[in-house]
Amino acid sequence: MQAQGTAASEVRRDGPSARGRDHVREQIRLRGSNVNPESLLATDYLNHFNEIIMLLDLAADMPDCFAEAAAWQPMSYQDHFARSNLADKDLAVEAYEQCPEDIRSRFDATVAELNDRLLAGIEQCLTMLETIGAEAFKMTSSELAADTRGYIDRLSAIIHGTDGHVPVHGGLETESLEDAQQTIDSLFGD
Repeated sequence: MQAQGTAASEVRRDGPSARGRDHVREQIRLRGSNVNPESLLATDYLNHFNEIIMLLDLAADMPDCFAEAAAWQPMSYQDHFARSNLADKDLAVEAYEQCPEDIRSRFDATVAELNDRLLAGIEQCLTMLETIGAEAFKMTSSELAADTRGYIDRLSAIIHGTDGHVPVHGGLETESLEDAQQTIDSLFGD
């Protein structure tokens, strides 16, 4: 499976442009799409991870059902929407390709971390189930589901712009709300 950012960087070539982002944002508004008009990301992608949570929760109570969870594989943002039945799936991919770089890099890095955690956790669950027993498996599966929920919360915050980062505007870049406040305080001599 390709890394999350690889396929998109090949598609974008020259990177997103302000004009391209403005066009996509206008399309989002006109269509009433579920793509966030600021981040240009859609929460529908998180359903891929919600699916594994449901499977892990089910398997924790019914270990015989773990085979379906064990078959789960990472899926890129583009692949998720290519397989989606959403009416605006092409717009979601176009918007992702125009996503501001600071937002997209945080999003892609978090997705990559989550994918790594899930793949390692699924392997750990298999080991627990095959060697130690159902009780250890149940605990490991439940912990993996809880960790995944935390990652989904982080991804949702990035999508909705509530992850504590301030976007780049007018050439001034700040990485957090605290940094932004310090910048403002320094302007007023506080």
